[in-house]
Amino acid sequence: MGKMYFFWFDNWFGQEKIIDITGDAGKIHFGVLRNARVSDAVREGQWHIRGQHSWLFPTLHYLINEAPIPYAENGSDQMLWRHSYNHFKDHFFAVETWQHLRVKREKVP
Repeated sequence: MGKMYFFWFDNWFGQEKIIDITGDAGKIHFGVLRNARVSDAVREGQWHIRGQHSWLFPTLHYLINEAPIPYAENGSDQMLWRHSYNHFKDHFFAVETWQHLRVKREKVP
């Protein structure tokens, strides 16, 4: 688990992409390489990120440390597509995606 998702560029912990929160400065602050996978930020069963006691991004540090540690025993990663607000599936249809993205308006005679 954690080998499929990129630490910086995928929304793996349910908030938003970390790079969108920290910008490029986050890579230096956290000490996690730009191309790292989520599993690369774990050492000996613990999150291995710098800046734990820094005033920068304290909420983000908390959220990452509260996120489940990716263990191989937990199985492999699985990508899911949102079909409605709280309904996810392992596939998607372009027409359904369009229905979620578009702004629906009343028909004009």
